[in-house]
Amino acid sequence: SLARGEQVKTEKPLSKEWINAEVLRLSTAKDTSGLLSYANYLLSYIEQKKPDTTLISDLYYYIGVCNLLSNQYEDAILNLKNSLSLKEFLQSEDENYLKGIYNIGVSYNFLGDYFQVSDYMNKYIRLSSKLSGEENPEIAAAYSALIGAAIQNRDFDNFTDYTFRILGILSKNKDAITGDDLSR
Repeated sequence: SLARGEQVKTEKPLSKEWINAEVLRLSTAKDTSGLLSYANYLLSYIEQKKPDTTLISDLYYYIGVCNLLSNQYEDAILNLKNSLSLKEFLQSEDENYLKGIYNIGVSYNFLGDYFQVSDYMNKYIRLSSKLSGEENPEIAAAYSALIGAAIQNRDFDNFTDYTFRILGILSKNKDAITGDDLSR
């Protein structure tokens, strides 16, 4: 019988799809210790296998996601920033780059640093709008976080602007945000 952490350490080829599936499986099971163990596995993979820079940047992204899902927000920010730095070096603004920016903003939100939330969510909205248009549900979620940050920062001008922007998105897609984002 294997211990919980040993389940994820079996040698399998690492691909973004497989890693994403494993992170999703562990987060769906609310397996915090499994997520942290998997993050450690990915970090040791970087150290032992020394893969190419593209894979390293993706591995740091997934390590950061594991940290975020495990409420390890400082570690999430560190690893996500490592991923972003490598992607910027590679000039690769792929999906994980965008999600990394968004997840850094989410991490700062949990830490209560609302100025950083504003910086990262605004950067995410600018880049994501270019790729998918402003009516994207992920952009609506970013505006939701910005509304909360604007209130915390007593930035009522931007609060009004963000509110009208998210209402514009909702007028075209009433399901663009749900749950906590909608309650904000």
